[in-house]
Amino acid sequence: MPLGLLNFGKEQVPPIMVPEAVLINPWGIKTWLQRKGISILVDNTNEFGAALTSPTPELGLKKGSSNTGQVGYLTNIDWEHLARIGGFSTHTAIVSRYGIPASPMFGDQLSHSQEIYGGGGNVVLHLVYFYGEETLGHGRFDVAGGRIPLLLDFMANFAVTCTFMNNAFCGNPNAIADMTCPPEM
Repeated sequence: MPLGLLNFGKEQVPPIMVPEAVLINPWGIKTWLQRKGISILVDNTNEFGAALTSPTPELGLKKGSSNTGQVGYLTNIDWEHLARIGGFSTHTAIVSRYGIPASPMFGDQLSHSQEIYGGGGNVVLHLVYFYGEETLGHGRFDVAGGRIPLLLDFMANFAVTCTFMNNAFCGNPNAIADMTCPPEM
């Protein structure tokens, strides 16, 4: 978000973003946690792929369908609110992937038809990022350190970056980053 649009008030840490949710504020827990500086998000991305017509059967290809998905667990902790550590916050994302891509059914081994499957395949837990961030001068100076994926901040809002269901056209350079798209926050 551009600096001019944020109102830091007296704090150094930018306000925690509030994503859209199915369970908006169950039993007031979300509001209670946010007042303490804690934001927890559990996100599910599910992609269904199918080969509707019978591709070349003599090559061992077949029609069929499959489902792949990813569950993301994200936390943002504002330590200025939680423990009075001025300007400090931590950010964590862990994902679980499941399913089988449809691509091998119709002979594509290079670009998975379901973007979320990516290069990681089925994993129980995968650490995407964990880093600390120190913000100074009401957001004018920011220092971050830890496991930070490529393009987390820069070009993260670019409209073509992973907004559709095929990794071959994804805007995130997977060969460099060794990961799929940055999680949405």
